[in-house]
Amino acid sequence: MIIVICISTAIATALFAWTISITINESIRTFEERYSEAGQARLDALYLTMEPRQLMVLSFSSGAFLGFMGYLIAGTAIAVVLFGFGVFSPLYILNKMKEKRQTLFNEQLIDCLSNMSNSLKSGFTIPQSVDMIGREMDNPIGMEFRIASAEMRLGLPPVDAMQNMTKRMPISDLDLMVTSMGIAEGVGGNLGKIFNNIAGTIRERFRVEGRIQSLSAMGRMQGTVLIGMPFVLVFFMSKFQPQFIDPLVNTTIGQIACGAGLIWLFIGYLSIKKIVDIDV
Repeated sequence: MIIVICISTAIATALFAWTISITINESIRTFEERYSEAGQARLDALYLTMEPRQLMVLSFSSGAFLGFMGYLIAGTAIAVVLFGFGVFSPLYILNKMKEKRQTLFNEQLIDCLSNMSNSLKSGFTIPQSVDMIGREMDNPIGMEFRIASAEMRLGLPPVDAMQNMTKRMPISDLDLMVTSMGIAEGVGGNLGKIFNNIAGTIRERFRVEGRIQSLSAMGRMQGTVLIGMPFVLVFFMSKFQPQFIDPLVNTTIGQIACGAGLIWLFIGYLSIKKIVDIDV
């Protein structure tokens, strides 16, 4: 009977370990796929030639480095937080670079619409206008219009080439421009005047956004002070009153409290950012 119980226990343990192993492997594979998809989308938007697997290796390397440094300096809890920060920081940086590129594209779109309107009034065709923008304007809008011009030369209709641009640059103002081109192509209309009206609308929206930024500057500054204050306080206390900081660094409860505090600071940063970022 004892032998049967031992064998049954061993089989149950093996099955449990096998199930856990399959679950962990499936979770890791799903994470790799989603991380690779997110990384590939950002790399494609920035025209970077890095492979998603290389980005993943870089992410886990930075996470391991930051986690190791956090473990040496502050303990396990801080190491776990820094590891997670290091893993996702490359994607965050790429996302910020993508947002910066799209913002610059949107700012250039005003001059682009005005130039295209003038060129159409001068007798240029849409492909000629697109080619002119690609040659005369700086990147990123120059690069995108050069790609669209190359697609048109290969036989793609102008509206389809511009729709491909909206897939690469998902900006509402560009989508409005392309939609107006499609409508004008189907039912007719003064496309030059339409472009001028869109440029005026974008210019006015930028003016309103600038006004909102100036009015919400106090809230953003308060958020920065509130988030930075704990780090400044810990720094000065570690210099002048180290006995108050030692329990946070050298005890398990203190390390857990530090990790939880960092998480809540991040949540507070996201909340403040959500409040002060007003979409127009």
